[in-house]
Amino acid sequence: MRLNRKHNWVLLIFGIALLAAFVWNVKGTSENDIARSRERASNITRAYGEELQNDLDYGIQAAESLREMVWEKHGIVENFEPTARAMRRNSVGRLGLIRDGRMEYAYPEDISTDRFRSLAEQEGIQSSADHARKHRKAVLYGPMNFAGLGEGVVALKAIFVVGDSGKEEFWGYSVVLIKTPDVYVKTLNTMNSMGYDYCLDTTIRPDSGQMVQIESSVGESETLTDPVGYTFFKGQCKWRINIMPHGGWHVRKFSYVVIGSSALWFGLMILMYFLLHTLEADKRLERLVHQDVLTGVLNRQGFSMQAEKQIRQETRSSFTLVFLDLDDFKVINDVYGHAVGDAALKHLVVYLRSAFPQDVILGRYGGDEFSS
Repeated sequence: MRLNRKHNWVLLIFGIALLAAFVWNVKGTSENDIARSRERASNITRAYGEELQNDLDYGIQAAESLREMVWEKHGIVENFEPTARAMRRNSVGRLGLIRDGRMEYAYPEDISTDRFRSLAEQEGIQSSADHARKHRKAVLYGPMNFAGLGEGVVALKAIFVVGDSGKEEFWGYSVVLIKTPDVYVKTLNTMNSMGYDYCLDTTIRPDSGQMVQIESSVGESETLTDPVGYTFFKGQCKWRINIMPHGGWHVRKFSYVVIGSSALWFGLMILMYFLLHTLEADKRLERLVHQDVLTGVLNRQGFSMQAEKQIRQETRSSFTLVFLDLDDFKVINDVYGHAVGDAALKHLVVYLRSAFPQDVILGRYGGDEFSS
């Protein structure tokens, strides 16, 4: 069941246009799906970033509470242990007060207290402490691996008290060690179990403009190629969580989308093919009903229909109707045979087409009768 040339071109153009539409639709669907995935991942980073901020905030607030305790007593430290005990929770490892470059008070008192006191001697903490004193803001330092204490982030707050002269004088620092495993490791592992690779970066200390990767699921030497992230500033440090799905951004059930679109394209192409084939069959049937098989001109029924149609469309025009009857045509059939008679009729039609205008209605009204 082949189509004619015209309909083959129609089918080809329809197929190309339909394919382009499906490609555009699949592309749009893919982009929308990836956009939704990125938005979902962005919301996840925001949620976990805010959770991380809450834990860091608690350490900063604890340092601020210790500062207020010393400030209210004008530099006299009273009830340090019960105050520190009330503020300590799982994410807080140690609390202390630094004065004259050394840790004078620390809680809890145990075998690692001496190592906690040595924090004041570390160069990085000293530069962070100077920043806190200069700008009078709470700062963070870390995370760092402190000997005997594990990995942690230090929250520092400079303490100023009113001296005997009535002016504010620098007293020292309140310091809180926040245990980082309790802060973010569980959070990051949760994201990993949800199907995301992650990186956590920070500037380590306030006076550093370079971010350092402190946690990652892809290794220290690798980076995430196209992640989404959440950035926040806490303790004069910059923090950023970046995540992306394992294996990169991809369309969920992409193969189903492609297979479904391909099946729909194939089905519509078949439907279009049979529609065009039906149109051709209808036209062939119409020709058989209204066309003379031998000469190719209209038969009696077809001529009558076309003549009536033209008269209805052009009611104010005049028409000329010609009837042509071949006399003694039967003699040709009897003497020379029907094949010669058929050839004579075909030759007559060729002559009539050349003799009449191109828009004339030409028909075979009977065996040897023609009308125009």
